[in-house]
Amino acid sequence: MQKVEDLGRQWGVTIEVRNGTSKRLSTTAATGIDIYSEELSLSTTDGNTLTNSSAGDAWSLAIRQALPPGGGFVVRKEFGKRGEGQPQKLVFILDPKARSRDTALRYTVADPSFRVRLDCQR
Repeated sequence: MQKVEDLGRQWGVTIEVRNGTSKRLSTTAATGIDIYSEELSLSTTDGNTLTNSSAGDAWSLAIRQALPPGGGFVVRKEFGKRGEGQPQKLVFILDPKARSRDTALRYTVADPSFRVRLDCQR
């Protein structure tokens, strides 16, 4: 996660994704990202969870590409605002049992999804 921006009616979250394996990967097919679901959500300080399907946006186009080892991309994902809360946590859902997932890529935990706190100060 690189930054969070107030875009007026939306929050923009700029995300960097990298291939940390030793083989070329199709980001969606290999990892269990489901672009037709709500694979990314944004939790706010007032308790709202902002989600939306990414089909057709810049994020969904970026995650469809095949990345060489060490390759990556940076893209902004936008979430429509609801309530008065500030972004607090980005949740990235990975489904290790997704039908389209490359089973050669192994996870060491049952749920490889992760959460990024956005309200930490450096």
